[in-house]
Amino acid sequence: MSLKAILETWGPVMVTPAVIILLSLVEIAPIKINPWSAIIGFLSKNLNADVTQRLDAMQQRLEEMQKKLDEHVVTDDDREARSWRTQILRFNDELIHGARHTKEHFDEMLDIVHDYEGYCQKHKNFPNGKCVHAIDNINRVYDKLLESHDFL
Repeated sequence: MSLKAILETWGPVMVTPAVIILLSLVEIAPIKINPWSAIIGFLSKNLNADVTQRLDAMQQRLEEMQKKLDEHVVTDDDREARSWRTQILRFNDELIHGARHTKEHFDEMLDIVHDYEGYCQKHKNFPNGKCVHAIDNINRVYDKLLESHDFL
């Protein structure tokens, strides 16, 4: 058998261990070349391309849903603040027209006033001018009723 025939037959078998040994030596060498990590990274990137693509699509959908959720939360908070303002104005109208209320009703209204004012402080662009005098009147009437013990 000739040398050419031996290399053709056994060459790939002999080259594979040589390549493995060479790559291992390069990885051990002080040069920061890591061929095994590069090979594994290349293979995993190609094998997981479909999964990565689906994960990217899911991440994009999740970000879109989070944006919509954030918008809904802002809208809901604004709607709740407007509801508080309506309750405050209605309660003040009742006071102006002489309706009497229990201390518990006043306490509940003062909790609503507290929540409303906290919302207005956090959201400077929320229009609050409609309710300032009503809140002042509710507090004034409450203080007067506390002194006189004249709740319903």
